[in-house]
Amino acid sequence: MKYLYVGVFAFIGAILRYSLTLLTGDASYLGTLTVNLIGAFLLAFSASYPFDNQNLKVGLTSGMLGSFTTFSTFSADSIHLLETQLSLGLCYIILTMAGGLLLSYLGLRAGRRLFC
Repeated sequence: MKYLYVGVFAFIGAILRYSLTLLTGDASYLGTLTVNLIGAFLLAFSASYPFDNQNLKVGLTSGMLGSFTTFSTFSADSIHLLETQLSLGLCYIILTMAGGLLLSYLGLRAGRRLFC
């Protein structure tokens, strides 16, 4: 049953990511940056939620948020930017990493305030 939850929620996360990428433009790195920052916040936020159903927890976190965020695209985008526009590539990497850590922290704090 756990695999069904992961699969269904992964489908939803992938559709959400693709939709957001289309909104920001296929060639834009803004879509990848946006989904990764949103995902960092939401994953940390959901870590504080006291799930009664562990299948739902795994479906939402590993399934939906796992397919919504994308480290592989971030890595490929980073290499491409570093090779073509060094300063933009460095800014992209720093913003993704620092922003992701900050939003994870804020998501965890918000979740703890709300659920604990």
